[in-house]
Amino acid sequence: MTAPARTHPVNPITFSFPYRALPKANMHKVAMRGRGKFSRRTIVNDLTGVLAKSEESFAIQALTRVELQDRDLLPWTCPIDAEVTFVYAIPASWPAWQQKAAIDGTFLHVGTPDLDNVMKFVGDSLEGTFYASDKQLRLLTLFKTYGTEDRVSVKLTPRQQAVAPAKPTKKVPS
Repeated sequence: MTAPARTHPVNPITFSFPYRALPKANMHKVAMRGRGKFSRRTIVNDLTGVLAKSEESFAIQALTRVELQDRDLLPWTCPIDAEVTFVYAIPASWPAWQQKAAIDGTFLHVGTPDLDNVMKFVGDSLEGTFYASDKQLRLLTLFKTYGTEDRVSVKLTPRQQAVAPAKPTKKVPS
């Protein structure tokens, strides 16, 4: 018995929720050794524990914001276009003129974290829940900006895969 063919919705999935996006490389434990001003910090990568839990929590938060009728078709197996916006909260320590310029969009977010590193975390988090593999992401549009609170907004648009043309057959001489 064959499984029914999966169809993909034409409408994109859009969701947004408060979340401070950090690069995948920064999701680690920091252990202090010694005390005082010059104590050493040892960075221990915990890719199976902390990182996996935070990717899972990101995917769960994202999935709860998707309409029920769209959840039945997930994960998608078609090519996907993704638009991701990372909003970082304006530090309270900034002067008023700088906070206003950041809200107006004239003071652009060009500092850390790097967009490509943050997108690695988001892409890996949504893999398996929204799409089968992050190899399906065909077009990425990434934005980094300032706002009143930390937030991640994602728009995933499925693209229909064209059927490959049939391979031409050789004519047999008669």
